[in-house]
Amino acid sequence: MNAQTRRQYTAEFRANAVRKMSAPGQSVQELAEELGISPSLLFRWRRNAGRAHLPGFLARREEDGHPAG
Repeated sequence: MNAQTRRQYTAEFRANAVRKMSAPGQSVQELAEELGISPSLLFRWRRNAGRAHLPGFLARREEDGHPAG
């Protein structure tokens, strides 16, 4: 069995991806392909950003030992 490790994304990467989702002229599918991630991950990041009440959910504090992604 192949053990795959989960990719972790920085808060900055996630925030930029969420911001790009609202830019006109590009679909979520196109953006996801450009970033090499799934569209569902983009939607999850956007949902989490809204819950954090901060653009791009920069509220998550990696320095406290929380994983980046």
